[in-house]
Amino acid sequence: MSKRAGLRKRLVVTTLALAGAALVGAAIAAAVGQTNLVAQLRDQALRARTSHAQGHVVIGTRLAGTPDVRRVLQMREERRARVLRVGVPSRLGRPTVGKPGPRGPRGPRGPAGPAGPTGGFDPTKIVARAGPQTVIPAASVMGDLSVGCAPGEIALSGGYFSDSGFAYADRPSNTVTGWIVLIDNFDSPIAGMGQGFVICGHA
Repeated sequence: MSKRAGLRKRLVVTTLALAGAALVGAAIAAAVGQTNLVAQLRDQALRARTSHAQGHVVIGTRLAGTPDVRRVLQMREERRARVLRVGVPSRLGRPTVGKPGPRGPRGPRGPAGPAGPTGGFDPTKIVARAGPQTVIPAASVMGDLSVGCAPGEIALSGGYFSDSGFAYADRPSNTVTGWIVLIDNFDSPIAGMGQGFVICGHA
C-alpha cells in the first residue's frame, strides 16, 4: 500500500511538473510571438510613413508646377519683398514711417554770374533795304513788290511805293526774314510801277 501510494504521488508530481513546463513554454512562445508581431507592426508603420512622406514630396513637386500654386508663391514673394522694402505694417495696416526730421540749414549763396551785355538801342544793327523797281501789270492782282533781308537779319518793319492800284498784302513774311507786298491793279487798264522796302535788324 505504501509503495503504490508513493508511486502515485511521484506520478502526480511529474504530471504537474510537465504541465507547468508546458505552460511556461506556451508563455514563452506567446511572448516571442508577440515580440515578432510588434516588430512586424513597427516595420509596417515605418514603411507606411516613408511611403506617405514620399507621396507628399511627389505631390508637392507636382503641385508646385501648377499655375495656381505658382501665383500663390509669387504673391508670397511679392509680399515679402514689400515688407522688406516698406517696413513691418502697423496695427492700422499702414507701413510704419518715422517722423520727418528738422529742416537743415540754408546753404551758402552761390557766386554771382558774369555781367550781361550792355543794353540799349544800337543803330548800327538796323539796316534799310529796298527792292527793285517793279512793273505792276494792268488789270491784274499779281503785282509783287516783296523784298527780303540779308541772311542773319530779321524784318522789323516795311512798306512800299506804287503809282497804280493798292496793296492787299503789306506784312512781314512767315519766317520774318522779309516784307511781303502784293498790289491789286485789276481795275486799271494802265500798268504801273512800284517798289518795296524793309527795315532789317541783326544781332
